[in-house]
Amino acid sequence: VLETAADPTVSYQWQRDGENIPLGNESKLTVTQPGTYTLVSSLVNQCSRSSYSDEVMVKHIRPSVKLTAPVRAICNGLSATLQAPMGNYNYRWYREGIAVASVTGSSIAVTDPGIYTARLTYLPIGCEIYSDTVRIGTRPNPEPLISAERASGQVCRSDSLRLSTVSENGYKYQWFRNGDQLPISGNVYFAKMDGAYSVQVIDSAGCTGKSTEFRVFSVDKITVQLDSIPPFCDLSHPPVSLKFDPPGGMLSGNGVVGQAFDPAKAGYGKHEITYTIDHSALACLQGRAKREVVIIKPPAINLTSVREIPWGSSFQPNQSDQAGYTYEWSPPFYLSNTDQANPVITPEDSITYTLRVTDSIG
Repeated sequence: VLETAADPTVSYQWQRDGENIPLGNESKLTVTQPGTYTLVSSLVNQCSRSSYSDEVMVKHIRPSVKLTAPVRAICNGLSATLQAPMGNYNYRWYREGIAVASVTGSSIAVTDPGIYTARLTYLPIGCEIYSDTVRIGTRPNPEPLISAERASGQVCRSDSLRLSTVSENGYKYQWFRNGDQLPISGNVYFAKMDGAYSVQVIDSAGCTGKSTEFRVFSVDKITVQLDSIPPFCDLSHPPVSLKFDPPGGMLSGNGVVGQAFDPAKAGYGKHEITYTIDHSALACLQGRAKREVVIIKPPAINLTSVREIPWGSSFQPNQSDQAGYTYEWSPPFYLSNTDQANPVITPEDSITYTLRVTDSIG
């Protein structure tokens, strides 16, 4: 309402933006349109110049205001802040059309999704201004998973196990062992100790998620053993069982049949027997042991079974003499020596001798 003092000797003409307003001839004018208003007045019964009032600019209060909300989706445990323009207002906030009675300021922190609006009362004139609507949605919390290069969680005591989780721009990471935070902030951690490991992820919106625990087990290096095998003097010896530790490995080599060694299948000579454990990706759970088996031909005896000589004469049996062999004749009668390959024999009667020849390994 624009108004000047009423005077019956004065005529009035209101103008908006320099144009006369129809029926604007009273001292009071109610305006509903914005613009620049001027009152032109003159004396009724006299010829006089018209007088022009100061200009009055009338503006619309904004019919609506815009709310700002940097975050339009919230996750469990976080809030989003809505901000209305600051000024000489009273504020009322609404969620899904229902007033939020506890908030009367120019901003509100919301933890529930929904459609929010604000109603502002401009205090100087009491008019109400309505805001636009802001929809706050939900955002899922991250659900990190720990991946390991070995699902068993085993790691050699002197080694480390690579643990990792998804890598995303803007993510922050915190690693824990047995509930204690570790000084590592990336998406990869190399675990060297026993324990329950977990990772917490904070995304770019501040939403937090924590993985389930992943167990890591330290493993000591195994000792692979294979018992020694005594030498064999010929191929007629029955197979012998091989003794090894720990179980679960593989035996290989000439003469190996299952878990036994068969001299007949190996043949004369030196043979290497190997016991190998190689069924794990862990170096400390792998190993091998080797043993050498010797199968030696028995000493050759080249005596004739019957020898006839004139009574009272002597002879030598012509047995080959090998270095390292021992010789034993029995009975010891009529012999120049009982521990030589070719003693001089001077029998006084018919007699049967036995020669026992032993090589260097018995």
